[in-house]
Amino acid sequence: MLTPQFECTQDTDTLTLRIRAPHVRSSHLETLVLGRDFRFHCKPYFLALTFDHELVPDVDDTPVEGDVAAASTATATATDATRKPSASYDIVSGYFTFTLPKLVPGTVFGNLDMLTALLTGANGSSVQSSSGQAAAKATKGPLIESLGMEDAAAAQNDHEEEYEDDVDAWDWTWEQQIPSSTDATIRLGAAKYGFADHFSGFWETHADEKSELLDLGLEPDSMSAAQRDAAKREYEDEEFDEDRYMESFVFDADTAKAHLKSRPWWTSLTAGTPLELTTDEQSRLVRIAQTMAKAPIAVDAATDSPVLLLATLDIIASYALAWRCEDEDPGPEFGWAVARVSAVLGAMTVPTSPAAVAESIVRRSLLFPYLRSVPLARAAVLDAAAIVTAGRRPVLRALLAVHAAFAADDVRWTLNRAWIEPLTQWVATGWKSDDRWRRAAAKMTHEWPSVVKDQVTRVREDWQLGEWEALAREVETGELVESSEDEVENGGADVASPAPPVVAAAVAPQKPSETVAPRGPLISVVGDDADLSTASPVVPAVATRPGTDQSLLALDAMLGQSGQDDDQDGQSDEEIGMKLAGLSLGDKDPEAASSSGVRRVLISEL
Repeated sequence: MLTPQFECTQDTDTLTLRIRAPHVRSSHLETLVLGRDFRFHCKPYFLALTFDHELVPDVDDTPVEGDVAAASTATATATDATRKPSASYDIVSGYFTFTLPKLVPGTVFGNLDMLTALLTGANGSSVQSSSGQAAAKATKGPLIESLGMEDAAAAQNDHEEEYEDDVDAWDWTWEQQIPSSTDATIRLGAAKYGFADHFSGFWETHADEKSELLDLGLEPDSMSAAQRDAAKREYEDEEFDEDRYMESFVFDADTAKAHLKSRPWWTSLTAGTPLELTTDEQSRLVRIAQTMAKAPIAVDAATDSPVLLLATLDIIASYALAWRCEDEDPGPEFGWAVARVSAVLGAMTVPTSPAAVAESIVRRSLLFPYLRSVPLARAAVLDAAAIVTAGRRPVLRALLAVHAAFAADDVRWTLNRAWIEPLTQWVATGWKSDDRWRRAAAKMTHEWPSVVKDQVTRVREDWQLGEWEALAREVETGELVESSEDEVENGGADVASPAPPVVAAAVAPQKPSETVAPRGPLISVVGDDADLSTASPVVPAVATRPGTDQSLLALDAMLGQSGQDDDQDGQSDEEIGMKLAGLSLGDKDPEAASSSGVRRVLISEL
């Protein structure tokens, strides 16, 4: 919990308390005004103050003490509906303003400028956690005592009464300390990210959500854009799971094909008929406009527009993938999939070229969704171009769907603040006409199928997907498996049910270690005076890779000749199987190992 900055002033009848809590959701606000205590909580901020006089409570029929006896005539006034605590939130400054009526008008509250005195617990001592108090209670008296039945019952009653007294005496206040007066959002040289690089210190405020939303180990507030991109690629390389990819390649192929055959709503768009937004979409768009009007973000058309176009392409591609995988019926996983597949949202990166966006979407599509399919990833990137080039209304429909999914989530709503809301407003109002948008989008996705094909090839070679797919096919068809019938014919044990087949140890393709080629330059400026007829993305060359390791064939041959070798070297099928199993447990056999020295763990089942 963070202790927010605050200040307190008074007039004759009320206290005015201002609490700074930027980048929060006002609907998460919880307060309590009771007696001399005031409690404030709006994740991740918590504030507990104790005044020297009583306030009008914020709940009806709440017993109060002290000053009521001194001024009984004030009680009727305090219960009047017009003298209830009230609150407001200014989204621009990030301040909550609370108006707290005094229980006895005219009472002078002291020490309002002594913030440490207001933070002190109700008992006048420093805050101590309830666990610490309970531990102190537990250490008093003997730990073990022998009691009779009657003594035990009496002791139990005494214990319950003592426990109730202890609970009433506990101080539930969170440990607090006065924060620095320095504004965390105004720091020279601080890293910036989000929409138009407008945000800084945002993830310091939402540290709890950061681990759920961003790539592990990413620190946007202390990393430059280049460092974030490098950390993203390193994280993706580490997270790529070959076994999970082969499993999806074999068992989810039919499901992926079914999703590819579906016809999402953008496939029916026609050039002559503009898309009409629904009533709900229009209402959400108005609410976003009202929110952004309170805290507008300036956009430089010459420098920001190209990056924002690329960010839109990235988010729309993740939307298209999630939409296909959810069968056009967004469920609980829809928002999660969009937030993780998009590098703009999940890694706070700054896209540098259309080719870089395509590569990033393909890579992350093979890491996070339950369906990890290259054809699905390729289709999502192509879908993104179809949506973006169709005009602003299809883009707004996609962004509004993402906004609705994030707004309903207790964690991902923060991404609406950092990206979705300002981006939606920029798409809706930042362009003079749909024609200018279409021309800019068409230039950004120039020769898009060729760009996507090259980037898919790049990813396949980076992660050697072809070799993993070949290995999965061999296992699926049984080419690497010796059947149980052959084992019985070759002298295997005579049992009622055949033993599990022995599976050959396959040599894994070695992961590449060479440096990734540069992505190419940023697309041309698309400001009001820009020339849109000359810009085109540059597709980087695809690096070459070494040939496939042939050690699998040697292992297959060894298995195929196992029956004949029994008579020559005296080894049975069971002994050969134990030797192969030993390879997966770390036994180093130079004859079975490949030239690369990398060996794959045995596959235990078909």
